[in-house]
Amino acid sequence: MATDGGAPDEIELTVGDVHPQPRLQERHLWAQELVRASLAIAFFLLLALTVVWSLFQVGNAAAWTNAKEALQILLPVETA
Repeated sequence: MATDGGAPDEIELTVGDVHPQPRLQERHLWAQELVRASLAIAFFLLLALTVVWSLFQVGNAAAWTNAKEALQILLPVETA
């Protein structure tokens, strides 16, 4: 502290815990797992729909060329 009554020479700051603790309440874990499962199912269904769509396009020679190009774009995006 300053002896002349002016501003202090040093400022002390107290910093609390900067690492947030995860919520471990059962209802939060249940909701988190529900969201994870829903996303996994949604992405699986999207991939399955793409595969089934491509199988239908194989029978049509005229549409297969466009379908093959679409698959070359969609499959890397879906499986990344």
